[in-house]
Amino acid sequence: MAEDRAKGIAVDAAAPPGFATAVRQYWDMTPGTASADAARHISHVLAAASRTADWLGRLTPLAAHGERWLDLGCGTADLAVTAPPGVEVTSVDIAFRWLVVARRRLRESRRDSELLCANAETLPFADGTFDRVIGLGLIEHCTDHVRVLAEVRRVLRPGGFVHLRTANRRTVLPEPHVALFGVSWLPQGLAHRYVRWRGGTGYQHHHLPSARTLMVALRVVGFERISVKPAEICGPELERMSPLLGRAASAYTLMRQVPGLSIIVRFVAPLLEARAANPQAPVQPDSDSQ
Repeated sequence: MAEDRAKGIAVDAAAPPGFATAVRQYWDMTPGTASADAARHISHVLAAASRTADWLGRLTPLAAHGERWLDLGCGTADLAVTAPPGVEVTSVDIAFRWLVVARRRLRESRRDSELLCANAETLPFADGTFDRVIGLGLIEHCTDHVRVLAEVRRVLRPGGFVHLRTANRRTVLPEPHVALFGVSWLPQGLAHRYVRWRGGTGYQHHHLPSARTLMVALRVVGFERISVKPAEICGPELERMSPLLGRAASAYTLMRQVPGLSIIVRFVAPLLEARAANPQAPVQPDSDSQ
């Protein structure tokens, strides 16, 4: 935590004014990351707001004016700067250094959001605080998925929704965080050693779920109306694809809409999207257990 805070302060002090300059300064101050990986990470962060805006455009049911949202694993606060008018967003991340960069994005966008450094497994909010909890790229960085989702359910009001978008453990494409094939299929310890051997910093902070484990975790903590699907490809991602990848993406989009094929696609899709509802009333214990 001390190192994290020190790096955040150092990035903020060294970077010239502006959000993009802070993002680049962060990777300039991270010498353990290969230059090609750093360039990929910078591009991903700078394009985050356009991806999130595209995703929000398809979010149903549409958010009501006055809703309170919790953005878990907010990174650089791209959700807060693209949220619909009238929605109050609280942004939480365990990494203080990213919240420092997020503050610059908010200032440039003239948007407001409370920024909190906190752990998703022990959230500093009262029960039933939020109408929606959104985690875009969160759950794959959490060791205990069930514990995180139990906290999510606790801070949701009855009838509130959780929305998750995550990399899929069973993807047949390169693992998106390290750009290597088959890494997430390996046991955690072996995956970490393999990534280190290939020149990366390691894989100890990645715990990708499969579609099945994500659905089971949501069910175990008591969510209802659970849906886990292969995620749609965002428009900004399609625009950056080569013609060949674009045709493959079109085929993927068609297959995910066919009931029989969608189950197969969900198993190996690069990204998963989950949605579930908090029950309207607290779950009562079975009479046999009383």
